[in-house]
Amino acid sequence: MHFGHSLLTLRPLRERERERERESKTRGERKIGKEEGEREKQTRGTGRREEKKRRESWRGERETESRKRAQRREAKRERGERGKIERRNSWERNRERKMSWGERKRQRGEGQK
Repeated sequence: MHFGHSLLTLRPLRERERERERESKTRGERKIGKEEGEREKQTRGTGRREEKKRRESWRGERETESRKRAQRREAKRERGERGKIERRNSWERNRERKMSWGERKRQRGEGQK
């Protein structure tokens, strides 16, 4: 929480100090010299906020990525299945073709001998 200067001067010093300590403890900050500490607090706060935003956006990206990956995997599997069937058909065709070709060759061979 950030108070304006007028409010700061109205509250007793000890109370302000206690509040500052409480805030720094909850945020897990190191205590440095006062002006440095203030700067540290501000930069850390914004860093945390931005980090949180980044994390949330990344979470969304990760979900979409995993969904995309799953779809890709599914498509690949379907393609694989289709390919397997087509390959089987082509093997059968080739076997027939080879057999007929072999038979022709055998017939030719027998004819030559």
